[in-house]
Amino acid sequence: MAVQFPATKRKKRELLAPILCFFIVTGILLTGTSFILARDVVIDDHGVEIKVHTYSQRVEDVLKTAGITLHHQDLVVPHLAEELPRVGRIDITRAYPVHIRVDGQELDVWVREGRVEDILVEKGIVLEEADRVTPDLHTLTAPHMPIQVTRVFKQQVTEQVVMSFREVRQPNPSMDRGLSRVITRGHDGLREDAIEITYADGIMIDRELLESQVLRTRQDRIVEEGTNTLLAARGGQTIRFERAMYVTATAYCPGTAESGCPINEEGHSRCTGRNNNGLTSLGVLAIAGTGTKENPHIIAVDPRVIPYRTTVYIQGYGYAQALDTGGSIKRNRIDILFSTHQEALRFGRRQLKIYLLP
Repeated sequence: MAVQFPATKRKKRELLAPILCFFIVTGILLTGTSFILARDVVIDDHGVEIKVHTYSQRVEDVLKTAGITLHHQDLVVPHLAEELPRVGRIDITRAYPVHIRVDGQELDVWVREGRVEDILVEKGIVLEEADRVTPDLHTLTAPHMPIQVTRVFKQQVTEQVVMSFREVRQPNPSMDRGLSRVITRGHDGLREDAIEITYADGIMIDRELLESQVLRTRQDRIVEEGTNTLLAARGGQTIRFERAMYVTATAYCPGTAESGCPINEEGHSRCTGRNNNGLTSLGVLAIAGTGTKENPHIIAVDPRVIPYRTTVYIQGYGYAQALDTGGSIKRNRIDILFSTHQEALRFGRRQLKIYLLP
């Protein structure tokens, strides 16, 4: 026997059926729409992968959803304005700063990964054949890498070079030691050099000789030097000496009244000035010698040339000792002491050869 429901309940079931159907269809539609609109995206951020489930469609919106910020030099593939498929991928190549020094400028620029050569081309930096780049052009760039561009310039010039002559000394045993004679005067030579000069950023770093041509040959100065140290003196004696020299010889007297030397109003003598006490500058009695080894002449000398107390042999006058000096006695000049002023006047000025003895 069938159960009979009340009419009201039957009507409620008839009303609920379409509502339930509506919600089921709506759910199915929403689920389908959600499935269609959803995006599963893999973001490769310069080697770091991030997976994102989003309902955003454009690349730019997906990156914002993922909280990723970009530098204006970063490269994004696909383009920011493009729409992604339901399963998509975004690749980000990050830009980074490098430091370029070129032509006196310091440039901080943002670049994406590439070779040094590519970066320079991108920045409009033109290289000449001789220019130098550090690091090498084929080196891959890295963040904060310093890149140095050195401008290299080569210039060829011609220079004239003076080749100074040398002095060549040749021994002569027949000439006395201390004396010399010029055989060949000598003169400088002249050479013309072709040179290539290399500049790096305006600073000379290298000079290379390309060619050289002699315009005038150098001639050395040749000088004969005496080596003889033996003197054949009067009386047949042989004297060994250290060196010989030519001097300008004058004469003076002791400057005392007894010598007949003129005295002025101030009491100064003509020959010895105010030092007219009959003594030499070394305090030795100013008594003229005879030129023998036992009683040598007294001479005034320049002690920088002939040291004090040196014994010398004066050609034609015999032995002498350097026991005095004077204000006008300079270099190769000596003054020979005579007993009287008249003897000194008669001697006058003469060129003599003297020998410095050991």
